[in-house]
Formats: sequence, structure tokens, C-alpha cells
Amino acid sequence: MRPRLAGDTLKVSSANLRLLSGRPLESLKNGSTVTFDFQLVALNDARLVQARTAERFVFSYDLWEERFSVVQLTAKDARQPRATVANLLPDAAEQWCIERLTLPSTALDRSRPLRLRLEIRADEPRRARQSEDPPVSLATLIDVFSRPARREQRFWVIETPTFRLDTLK
Repeated sequence: MRPRLAGDTLKVSSANLRLLSGRPLESLKNGSTVTFDFQLVALNDARLVQARTAERFVFSYDLWEERFSVVQLTAKDARQPRATVANLLPDAAEQWCIERLTLPSTALDRSRPLRLRLEIRADEPRRARQSEDPPVSLATLIDVFSRPARREQRFWVIETPTFRLDTLK
């Protein structure tokens, strides 16, 4: 995972993220949707949280086209999509989600060492109970990540090496 600055926004990219495999992929190919909760956290050299963002993405699979669609949910209404994309190969669908994770760099000390941690949890399959799900909010997603992953739940953690904002391009 590599950090980069885009104006006053800190973003990441990852060339080796493989979410769409194993049980999540099996569930998608069986017609279910799979929800992935993403959390990006900026940590200082004492590993204290300096900033965080969290997003929820719902994946589906088109059996005929053999492509993926992704919906990013809004914080105000979990049934209202914030952004959608369709007809993507697995790598492109995963990267689309990562590209939508941003942290404001203005709140971070540009000269102090930082590291970024990306945490992802798969919640599959999504059942008909979606209308009962709590609204998507930063507080809801922080609560999700504060609990240990269930034994059957897929969970990924990726961290960057230490860097300073003033050294990024």
C-alpha cells in the first residue's frame, strides 16, 4: 500500500489487494451481495490515531458478463447509494473502493512520522434483513472495527511503512 497526496487529501493505492476470492467470491457467484467495510487510519509514531475514515461498499456479480458492480453507501441513509460503478474486473472493483478512501491532510503534522493502516472486513452474504441494518456512519463503522472479527468473517489489515507528509509527491 502506498500513500500519496492529492491536494489537501491523503489517498492510498494498493496493487496487491485480493478481496474477491474464497468465500466472498463464492457468495457473489451464488447470487448474494457481499458488503465490505473499509477503515483507513493515520497513526503517529506512538501508534495513536491521528485521523480516520470509514466506508461501506456492497459488491454484486453479473453471472452473464462475469463482472462486478459496487455501490458505496451514504452515511445518512444506508439504502441510498453515494456512488456506483459497474462492469468491472476484480482488480478494478477493489481499486475503485480504495480510491474512494481519503483523509484530509490538513489535520496531520506534515513533518512528523505517520503510517497508514487499512482494515477491511467482509460481511457476507447480505440477507433480506438489509432494511434492519443500522445506518452507515463513521460511528457505526468504528464500532464494527472495535470488535474482533468473527471467526468465519474475512478480515484484512495492510499497513504502510512510516513516512512523512512533507516527503510525499
